[in-house]
Amino acid sequence: MRTIRRAFFVTCCAVSGVAFAQTGQQKTEPSPDLDQMIATRIRVESPICQPLAGMVRDIAVSQNPKYVKDQYMAKVMDKITKLNCWR
Repeated sequence: MRTIRRAFFVTCCAVSGVAFAQTGQQKTEPSPDLDQMIATRIRVESPICQPLAGMVRDIAVSQNPKYVKDQYMAKVMDKITKLNCWR
């Protein structure tokens, strides 16, 4: 079940990045939709999980190549799973 959640989350982050890449806009701030999606998937009220939610947000809006984002996102998702930060 967690892998399904992780796959959905990574897909949403990737779609968000692709949408902004296609329009040619550089995204420097996270959108409210991205913040809301992160808040519904990760326990942001926990002090242990807050930095991980911030890392997910930073990865999603970064200008790095997709393969770099995927590697970092996989590491962060593993941490989120280990620390039981999923809702």
